[in-house]
Amino acid sequence: MLLLALACAEPTIDLRPSRPPREAREDTAVDTGGDTDADTDLDTGVAPTDPIWTVLVYLVGDNDLEDYVLHDLNELEAGAPGGAVRVLVLADRAEGYDDSDGDWTGARVYDLHGDARLAEVTSPVLADWGEVDMADPATLARFLAFGAETAPAEHYALMLWNHGSGWYADGQAPPGIGWDESSEDDLSIAEGELNEGLRPFTDAHGPFDLVAFDACNMAYFEVAHSLREHARTMVAAQTWVGWDGLQYTPAIAALVADPTLTAEALADQMARDPVEITGELTFSATDLSRMDDVAAALDTVAGIALGEPQAWEALVAARAAARGVEPGEGDGWRREYMDLGDLGAQVAASSHPELAAAGVALQHALTSAMIGNYRSEEFNWAGGLNIYADTTFATFYSGAEGATWSQATRWDEVLVRLAIEGLP
Repeated sequence: MLLLALACAEPTIDLRPSRPPREAREDTAVDTGGDTDADTDLDTGVAPTDPIWTVLVYLVGDNDLEDYVLHDLNELEAGAPGGAVRVLVLADRAEGYDDSDGDWTGARVYDLHGDARLAEVTSPVLADWGEVDMADPATLARFLAFGAETAPAEHYALMLWNHGSGWYADGQAPPGIGWDESSEDDLSIAEGELNEGLRPFTDAHGPFDLVAFDACNMAYFEVAHSLREHARTMVAAQTWVGWDGLQYTPAIAALVADPTLTAEALADQMARDPVEITGELTFSATDLSRMDDVAAALDTVAGIALGEPQAWEALVAARAAARGVEPGEGDGWRREYMDLGDLGAQVAASSHPELAAAGVALQHALTSAMIGNYRSEEFNWAGGLNIYADTTFATFYSGAEGATWSQATRWDEVLVRLAIEGLP
């Protein structure tokens, strides 16, 4: 099974847009003529033959990204789904951002068919669910159940499309993932809401083969650790993501061409394509089965530092020297986006022998977890996953219901101690 998640949101203190406004398109989308009554299903005449892959796209466009909704529907159609690969989309739109395709609002379920015409969405509408809260875990769970019932398959894919900003939770920072403007809410990772929406599906069908975020700054150790029981692999960007983001057309086309493609091979392609084709800054593919090893190595680093004054001083120095993937004031880096690989390298270079050895082990664990790590020249040093190294939300980081990382490591204790000591 495969899970993909899309789009991004920048922290409010960063004035750079996460996805620059699209210029007016020459193509003109037309009304698909779908059913407009809430919760009404349509008979599309699709043969009941079970596909090998069913791709489920959770397209949260009830926000300022509405203008991208139809564009990405067309990209998915261009991958020529059909036969062994079914693509179902729950698309929710907003009011006031985009008036194309009849300016419909609410949430529609599409059954995407192969179509290379990028000027219009021609696929049929299976159902119109009316206005729904896409930030409600129950809505995500409902869609996943609908997809599995409508198109049962050997493997499943979910594309979760919207803004994203790592593990952050409601009221603490910008949205975690899945911002719905109508409800002014999101699917929080720290509070466990994303996993709450996934759990009924994974309990019934097993973990997804791939979770891929087309979202700003979602390639976090914390995100990967929280999803390790719900997916085998993860694709995400450490940095901000432009509006092109993940390349949906070649991803779907690859599955259509070879439905036996492994999750690892697909994850590697999906991480590589955005960097090589459209110049995204970073994307990595991570083996989530290795997250317990990474957590254990990180916990060893934290434990050594917390247990000895000289080791603590060495860790504080390593944190000060490590780079992040978002610039801060002056020549510094914002520590909420610290690169885990660079932190490991700085720890490994410390003068404290035991801590240095633990830093080497952390580097090895991270490298072993990387299926593929693709970066622009600017970020050729990045290791593939961020880690939160700031103290702003240290207590929440350690105490939130969904913060699995704080249960598995003492890194949260490091952040709390840094906060108590008033270290920048």
